[in-house]
Amino acid sequence: MIEVDIKNIKEEESGSEEDEVTEENGSPGPEIDGIFKSAVYLKTGLAVSLNKEYLLHMAAKFGNTDCNIAVSQSDLLCNVYSVDNHFKTIYTIPKADDTIVNLRFATDNDNLLYTGSADCKIKLWDLRENGKCVSEFTDKSGKKLTSFDVSCNERFICGGTGVLDADSFLLFWDVRSTKLLGGYWDSHSGDVTQVCFHPSVQDTLATGSTDGLINIFDISQPTESEALNQTLNTESSVDKVSWHYIENNQLISCITHTEDLQLWQQDGVSPKRIFTRNELACSLKINEENLYLAGIHHLNDSELMVLAGSVATNKKMKCLRSAIVSCKNLRPLTSYNENQQIVRCSCYNQGTGSLITGGEGGLLNLWVPSQTDEEVHTKLKVTNKIKHKNKPY
Repeated sequence: MIEVDIKNIKEEESGSEEDEVTEENGSPGPEIDGIFKSAVYLKTGLAVSLNKEYLLHMAAKFGNTDCNIAVSQSDLLCNVYSVDNHFKTIYTIPKADDTIVNLRFATDNDNLLYTGSADCKIKLWDLRENGKCVSEFTDKSGKKLTSFDVSCNERFICGGTGVLDADSFLLFWDVRSTKLLGGYWDSHSGDVTQVCFHPSVQDTLATGSTDGLINIFDISQPTESEALNQTLNTESSVDKVSWHYIENNQLISCITHTEDLQLWQQDGVSPKRIFTRNELACSLKINEENLYLAGIHHLNDSELMVLAGSVATNKKMKCLRSAIVSCKNLRPLTSYNENQQIVRCSCYNQGTGSLITGGEGGLLNLWVPSQTDEEVHTKLKVTNKIKHKNKPY
C-alpha cells in the first residue's frame, strides 16, 4: 500500500501551467464559496491504478452500519469495496469478456451482485462464496447489451440492446430459472441506452433510447403493443432515465446527450420542466461548452440533486458541482473543490449526505458534509493500489 500526498499529485499533474483561478477552477474562492454554501470535504480517496483505468459504473448498498460499493473499470474488472474501511477491496469479480454496461445489487440481499456485459451476458455473483457466479442470463444471437435492470420483486431481468439488423431489443429473463422469456423490438428504433424498473411497482418499466423516446411498459401484459402504456418524446437523444417521487409527484428524470435535464410525469404529453444546458451552466457557474451532467440523485424526500462538471482540458479546471432541483428552479448546492477528474459514476447516501464518485482519472472519492473548519482543511492521503496494467480506452 502506497500513501501519496494529494498536494504532490496536484503539482505533478499541473506541470508548468500558471496557477490561476477561474470560475471553473476546483480551488475554493470567496465568490464560489458564497454561491455553493453546502460545504463538503474529501474524506477518503483511492487511486485504483496509476494507469488510470476509467471507473464507469457504480452500485451501492447502504446498510445501517456499513456501506459496500461495486465499481466497474474500463479494463473489464469489477471490484467491491468497503466504504467505511477506507475503500478496502472486499472482492474482485473475475474479468469480464466484454465491456461492463451496468452493475446492480440484489434488492433484499447485500451479498448478491448482478453484472452485465456487452456480449449479452448478465451474471449473478454470490459474494459470500468469494465471488462465485451462481446464475447466468445470456442471449447468443449476436445482440450487444447496452443496459439492464432487475425488477423490484427480483422476478425479472430486462436488458436493452443496440440496433441489430434495423431493430433494437428489450430482452426478458426469469431470475429463478435464468430462462430467456422473450422480448420487445417494435418500440424503439435506436440503441437502448437505459432500462429502469420502477422502484416499487414491480411490472412497470421505463426505457430510453437514442431515438429520443422514453417508453413506459406494463410487462404483465401479454404482448408488446398492450404493454406499452406511454411514450414520452424528448426530441433529443436519451442518455439516462430514473424514477423519482418529489413534491407529491411521480416523476421521471431524463439526462439527454445534449446535456439537458428533463422532468416528466408518467402520463405527460410534454415535459413538466426542462433545464437546458445553458440554464444548468449559469446556475452551476460552469462554461456551457464544457458542462457535462454526471448524474441525478434523491437529495431528500422532496428534492433532487443534479451533479455536473467541466470537461475543460486544463487539469486544474475539472470542477464538480451540484444543484438542488425542483419542478420550478435550480439552486446551487455544493462545490467539490478537490475533484481532479471527469466523473462517470456516483452514488449518494441520503441518510448521511455523503457522495461517492468515480471517473476517468481512476479515482474513487468519498465526499462528506463538513462539520468543522479543521475537517475542511484536513490534508488528504490517497491510497494507491497498483494492480492493473491495462490503459483505459
